[in-house]
Amino acid sequence: MTLYRLYLTADERQTLEGWQKKYKAHSAKLRDIQILLNSDEQTGRRPALELAAVLGICTRTVERVRRQFCEEGLKMFEPKVRKTRSDKKIDGRVEAHLTVLLCQSPPDDHPRWQLGMLANRLVELQVVEHISTTMVARLLKKNELKPFQGPMQWVIPAEENAAFVCQMEQVLDVYEQPYDADFPVVCLDESPKQLLDYQEFTASNGQPHRDSEYVRRGVVELFVAREPLRGWRELTVENDHKAATWVQFVARLMDTTSREAKKVRWVMDNLSTHRISNFYAHFPPEVARAYVQRMEIIYPPVHGSWLNMAEIEFSVLTRQVLDRSFSSKEAVQAVVERWKNKQNANLKPRNWQFKTADARIKLSRLYPTI
Repeated sequence: MTLYRLYLTADERQTLEGWQKKYKAHSAKLRDIQILLNSDEQTGRRPALELAAVLGICTRTVERVRRQFCEEGLKMFEPKVRKTRSDKKIDGRVEAHLTVLLCQSPPDDHPRWQLGMLANRLVELQVVEHISTTMVARLLKKNELKPFQGPMQWVIPAEENAAFVCQMEQVLDVYEQPYDADFPVVCLDESPKQLLDYQEFTASNGQPHRDSEYVRRGVVELFVAREPLRGWRELTVENDHKAATWVQFVARLMDTTSREAKKVRWVMDNLSTHRISNFYAHFPPEVARAYVQRMEIIYPPVHGSWLNMAEIEFSVLTRQVLDRSFSSKEAVQAVVERWKNKQNANLKPRNWQFKTADARIKLSRLYPTI
């Protein structure tokens, strides 16, 4: 083991003695000063074992302080710049990049993203200097992202796509406009719900149980129309999602909630049933024309259904009341109706934060280079 010998100058000893009066008892710096003052070869060096016993420390600490003084001098007492972990610098921008990555296909034809792949990709894109797989897992849990369950339902294109950005900006421009009762914005979406009939029984101890086997009773279709700037929503449970069902749902809203509006701007997915022409297939021409003149449909781009705020409504609805099984359409309708009335009794507008200017920065790779 290397033996470090200290030879303090008069100035160094005077400085250390002055600091000795300054620092509080039992502080680490006072302990280091006492070690140095008692390690000076010129005034009688005390053995490390003896110093350790007097100060209540181990001999390694004594040798470490002596070595540090020999290498740094009095600079060892200067405040050090603490090294911060890059994991602590994670912000919303990193979370946004992580979400975008999960919307893309994994590299090398992997079936799904893995934590190490996500961490390495964030570093390659220079989003962060370093990020651990543990931090990636925390971000996934925080944002309720589950790549291990397979590809997400919506995928942002990985390459330049003029059609995507064109339709995306049309939707974002509509969301940025202030509320206008004459030209309301209504987001519409549909979602299926399976009807499962489980056999229930009571155990000998009186506790109710449900069998793991079930009988499938079909599927019902939930229709939601959400007016984000007003906070209002309409929900119905239908037997199917055919064009006729869609036409009747939209027409009913046009005749009731939006009857005073000059034109309703609808945001909905670009499905074959979501066509204005379907009104002419189910109404007389003069009636269909009256509806069509008061409608404008804005379609999100392909793989851009996340731009439809009605999906947020379905997400909340599912987590709060539809996260269990139902055996009949009537049971679903009753639960949905209660939830809808409760939400409409306390209207809360949606504040869409993702603007066109944000898209041109965060999704710049999608914009063609000219």
